[in-house]
Amino acid sequence: MTAAPPGPPERDAKFGGVRHVLRPLHRGDEECLRAFFRSHTPETVYERYGYPVSEMSFDRAFQLVNIDPARDCALGIFESGPGGDVLDAVGRYCLDADGRNAELAFVVRESKRNLGMASFLLRTLIQTARARSLRSLWAQVSAGNGPMIAVFRRHGFAFSPLEPGGEVKLTLALAAARPAARAGGPPAAGRRRRPAAGPVDPPSAAR
Repeated sequence: MTAAPPGPPERDAKFGGVRHVLRPLHRGDEECLRAFFRSHTPETVYERYGYPVSEMSFDRAFQLVNIDPARDCALGIFESGPGGDVLDAVGRYCLDADGRNAELAFVVRESKRNLGMASFLLRTLIQTARARSLRSLWAQVSAGNGPMIAVFRRHGFAFSPLEPGGEVKLTLALAAARPAARAGGPPAAGRRRRPAAGPVDPPSAAR
């Protein structure tokens, strides 16, 4: 069986003029993830989970940073601080049971919003999913979360309401694999279910 392509490599990016690093989450990031969760306002927690969540246990954080990288993808955007790395945004996708489609979710620290982090994470997750030949990515978002819906729609996601005034589903069909090139010519053209994608639950609806 062919191994899945590796996840995205670590790379630098600037947001608000400040250097950050995007990289996969891994063992050792548990306390960064717990601190990130504690930074959320009650509104963010509710938008993300649909119910109150007061704390993230170490065991839950351990599960969220120790994913199977051949199946799922979990990324963080980190900033260096005087006390060590600070996690400012998390994005991930989790494969559906069919193994060909995946649910997206991401959260950005309130003080770091409107700097482009959500779009940067989304583009990286889309690139990773395409490299792994997934068929589609999808997310469930609160109908009142206009900024998040706008991010998805700018990246080509189709919009469909799930319930009046409730949640909406956004889906991106990924490009099909190109057929093999012909000899002597160019290739042919070619809540409330939540997965572990956020800080506390498994991939889940993006918020």
